[in-house]
Amino acid sequence: MNELARIATLTVSSTSCVEVQKLPEGNFNKTFLLTMNDGKQIVARVPNPNAGISHYTTASEAKDMCGLPVPKVCAWSSRATENTVGSEYIIMEKVNGVELSQKWPKMSLHAKFELARAITSLDQAFVRNAFTSIGSIYSEFAIFAIGPITSRRFLTGGRGSIDVDRGPWHTTEDYITTIGLREKKCIEELDRHPQPEGFLGGPGFYQPTAEAKLSVLDDYFKVVKYLVPPQPSVLAPTLWYGDLHLGNIFVDPQDPTQIVGIIDWQSAHVAPLFQQVHYPSIVDFAGAKSAEGLILPILPENYETLTPPEQESAEILHQSTTLSNTQKALRCQIIALITGVILNDGEAVLKGHLIQLAREWDKSRRT
Repeated sequence: MNELARIATLTVSSTSCVEVQKLPEGNFNKTFLLTMNDGKQIVARVPNPNAGISHYTTASEAKDMCGLPVPKVCAWSSRATENTVGSEYIIMEKVNGVELSQKWPKMSLHAKFELARAITSLDQAFVRNAFTSIGSIYSEFAIFAIGPITSRRFLTGGRGSIDVDRGPWHTTEDYITTIGLREKKCIEELDRHPQPEGFLGGPGFYQPTAEAKLSVLDDYFKVVKYLVPPQPSVLAPTLWYGDLHLGNIFVDPQDPTQIVGIIDWQSAHVAPLFQQVHYPSIVDFAGAKSAEGLILPILPENYETLTPPEQESAEILHQSTTLSNTQKALRCQIIALITGVILNDGEAVLKGHLIQLAREWDKSRRT
């Protein structure tokens, strides 16, 4: 820690580090806020062993995302054996503003929609700046390149320990074929497969076997080229940020509709657009099922006679229902390639999809 603080001090041209504060952390990193003798503050992050593949995970995150509201990287090292800290690290500017989690519950519906517009603008920037290959982004001296992918789908469940093709890829068919080959090799080489989720795998229920998984994958490879969407626009290799929750978005404390920073870009990668697009978790809806389409919900007819606490509850439900309806109207219909779960218990689901696909093909041939 002392050596990390020393490097951070030199990075911001201060004399000494006077305070180290450990920040709340997720599953994959340890994060610290360092305060210098002159009041400057900077953030240092060290990956946990489960963060990803050594070197590549840190190197792909420590990129200059020009034009996007991300913390500026001041110093980094992806080679633990080649630095004086003894660990990979990233030193970056502290994001100004406050976490959206502090503002979201009290924001008006109009303000929430304005923030949603800001997020949409970010997504539009991703779509406008498509890449030519699939993988993770690496950069140095403002030169960008696509290299091996650091997506957690290539790491979880023991996948990170298996030697598989991690890209980059130049076509969608190559990419989704590799996903199947990755699962096949993991099934064949891993000593233990991840436990089925929920009650699956219990006594009297479906029991996954390696033979069943491999059989379904053989069927998958027979049709994989037909799973590629025909529209070139949805095949464009696109960067996407997949972790837009309230703790990763920083906003202006005076105007929370203005995004000033988005943190935690670890494992963000480039993949075909149809696989990347999804709505952010901040508009997840857990309330009553709303009407389909763009019919806007209304407050209850007896709203004026409700008690203040009841009115507040009605307003919260009204806002979340409205956001949910809008989310449904804007959400894309995309092809879900579910081979990422076959290592657990997904072979039965994949088999069902393949059977249904075969039936649809048979119907189209008869008509």
